[in-house]
Amino acid sequence: MGQHTHRQTVGPPTDCRCVVCGAPLSGRYWITDHPHGVHQQCRAWEREPFPFEDDIARLRRVARAVQRVWREVVRDGRWVASVRRHWPANARRLADEWLERKDRLEHHLARLRDRLRL
Repeated sequence: MGQHTHRQTVGPPTDCRCVVCGAPLSGRYWITDHPHGVHQQCRAWEREPFPFEDDIARLRRVARAVQRVWREVVRDGRWVASVRRHWPANARRLADEWLERKDRLEHHLARLRDRLRL
């Protein structure tokens, strides 16, 4: 088994085999010796180095992005709630500002959705 592996969840070409049991690859498997690999259940996990460092890094990036947008949502939510208390003084300016803030939040939420893939 090679050290550089990649988990697959889509179907492999029909000639790919598990290097442990010899059966065709199907279901969840890891490419270990291209084009062959090993079934998730056949892999000797106790003898492998920890394979999920990239996942940890992605989770940290996602968490940071979620926190940034969450802070914006809370800040702008508080702002619009404070506008309610002062309404209708400066209503036109406040409405314009809220719509700008809302557009910015929508943009940031859309970018966040794109980054949420693990």
